[in-house]
Amino acid sequence: MRGAKLALLCYVAVLAGCQRAVQPAAPSPTLGLPGVPYPAAGAPSQAVLDLGRKLFMDRRLSSNNTLSCAMCHVPEQGFAAVELATAVGIEGRSLRRNAPT
Repeated sequence: MRGAKLALLCYVAVLAGCQRAVQPAAPSPTLGLPGVPYPAAGAPSQAVLDLGRKLFMDRRLSSNNTLSCAMCHVPEQGFAAVELATAVGIEGRSLRRNAPT
């Protein structure tokens, strides 16, 4: 009897391992939203990229000149603050959630 149980257990384990892998459905890259219009000229110039980087890093754009966008949206961390559970806002106040990416 014990041998039959062991054989049945092995049989079930083999069958479980032989199942086809379920492929997750690939998400729609556009999620049904219309495409983003790009200028006919194509990619932005280096000057535009540099301006965007300067604005992203500039603390003067915050209400009290202490925070830049990059302080919460850290480029090296996927534009989020991964070491914090929630973001820290103006005057050091903890926010309800982390910085969205």
